[in-house]
Amino acid sequence: LSLSEYTQAQFRQKIEHLKVLNDPLVITPLLLGLKDGACFITQDFFDGLPLSRLAEGPARLPLSDFFTIAGRLSKALDTVHEAGIIHGGVKPNNILVNHSTLEVRLIDFISAINVRDVSHFIYHRSFVRDTLAYTSPEQTGRINHRVVFSSDLYSLGIVFYELLAGRLPFISDDPLEVIHAHLAKDAPKLHEVNTNNPVALSNIVAKLMLKQPE
Repeated sequence: LSLSEYTQAQFRQKIEHLKVLNDPLVITPLLLGLKDGACFITQDFFDGLPLSRLAEGPARLPLSDFFTIAGRLSKALDTVHEAGIIHGGVKPNNILVNHSTLEVRLIDFISAINVRDVSHFIYHRSFVRDTLAYTSPEQTGRINHRVVFSSDLYSLGIVFYELLAGRLPFISDDPLEVIHAHLAKDAPKLHEVNTNNPVALSNIVAKLMLKQPE
């Protein structure tokens, strides 16, 4: 990856800022290196797969496994917020899970995307499916709200919904339709999508996915 000196300095500043996060549930970058003109980031190794890989396929995650993963992920995000940091990119590809132990690591703290800055590739299907699908209303740039801690909670709600329903709450290949859904549509209730989901859990996830940051 080739980066300008200004961008490299920004990355190094952010890496230094992230050193306040010293928690086993998160993996933060250790340093930005340069070799043969290409930049690279080093970080601790964790033996796990992205949550997107763990949850793929027709079989839904057992509720007991969901509660284990959800509890650990919520604790990780709480630690991040207690340190005054907004992740900005909570999605399955940024959550590593060990298949055997269900240990969780939250990763990728430096490449959060502002949708307003990426209109040139917003129509890429992978971007819509893997990033925009988990974007909070205020991250879309269509409303006048700052991105705050609750933005991460909205994205967390989308992740939980997908794990419990076996599908995303808002599905479309059209990015504008996905953005509109984040802004104005309520997802079907989880306990109605799958009757195995307890109503209380369905209500918790619905609260995480409320449109209003407050």
